[in-house]
Amino acid sequence: MAHADVEGRLEIMVVSSRMSACLGTDCVRVHSWTSDGRRVCWNPGAGVVGAVDAESRHARVPASLARRYPLPRPDFWVAWTRAEVHAKLLGVPILSWLKAHGLGGWEVPGIRTATHDVEDLVVTVGRLESAPRTTGAGHGEVGMVR
Repeated sequence: MAHADVEGRLEIMVVSSRMSACLGTDCVRVHSWTSDGRRVCWNPGAGVVGAVDAESRHARVPASLARRYPLPRPDFWVAWTRAEVHAKLLGVPILSWLKAHGLGGWEVPGIRTATHDVEDLVVTVGRLESAPRTTGAGHGEVGMVR
């Protein structure tokens, strides 16, 4: 297990096995599984709505996504984890988020994110600081700032 400080007293914990259940461990809040089976846990603090997404910076970008978003691999995983965190915080399926907003160039008022390098992972954490303004037009339709 590895630890990295995130925004003061908050921690990211990387657990090496899918076998360790969240209950009864330090991973009692939000978590994300990497493609190689590691779980990244983050506790954003009491009463805070948070989300985390993590990917190995060395992971191959799926061909269909690489064609649609032709970014260098490290940039792709940063953009992907940010999009995943936004989608998770808003309760939107990632494919709906991508269709509506793509992988970058936007900010959502009321959501704060930070991306970190932890071991060989790109880890984005995010918190919902206030309810984002919705347009009511469908999944992922929020007040965006470009």
